[in-house]
Amino acid sequence: MRTIIDITKDDKGYDLFFSLTDYNGEAVNLNGVSSILFKAQVPGESELKFSGEMNIIDSPGGEVKYTVQEGDFDEAGKYYAEIEATFEDGQLVTYGDIVINCKSDLPKAV
Repeated sequence: MRTIIDITKDDKGYDLFFSLTDYNGEAVNLNGVSSILFKAQVPGESELKFSGEMNIIDSPGGEVKYTVQEGDFDEAGKYYAEIEATFEDGQLVTYGDIVINCKSDLPKAV
């Protein structure tokens, strides 16, 4: 299911929360995850805009968060994002279809 998030350009220090589910809508158990990354890309670009480590809030419940850093969303526009979980056994699982709409802050030109 597509996740759409609206944020404001240049804001930082707040958390983006996600609930990771499988194809049946069941929570993904994140026990055994060795690394979990939040990755964002500007449409049409060939490289990532940024990536950063996420925090697991509830392993059995599949709850994670990413704390937005300075410079992450420094341009207004659309971003595509995904969450990449690496498990200790080497399994790599990507949760995608995240769209972030980054709007300009005030004042706006009319």
